Amino acid sequence: MGRTFTQQEDDDSQRVTVISYAMWRSRFSRDPKILGRKIELNRRPTRSSAWMPRGFEFPLMPGQMDQSRLWCP
Repeated sequence: MGRTFTQQEDDDSQRVTVISYAMWRSRFSRDPKILGRKIELNRRPTRSSAWMPRGFEFPLMPGQMDQSRLWCP
């Protein structure tokens, strides 16, 4: 739900994040209003732009799956 990073956010390393489904479910109680809201990440306000669907994993190496809870540009 939501969107991934824009080119400008990526180029400027803006404080925005995409969270995993597990994090959205456990830390944010499945709150759909999390989109666009500021959350604290490393003691700095960061805007959430999306959460990934259940079961999404980003393959980094063949045969190994990533267990990331969030992604930032």
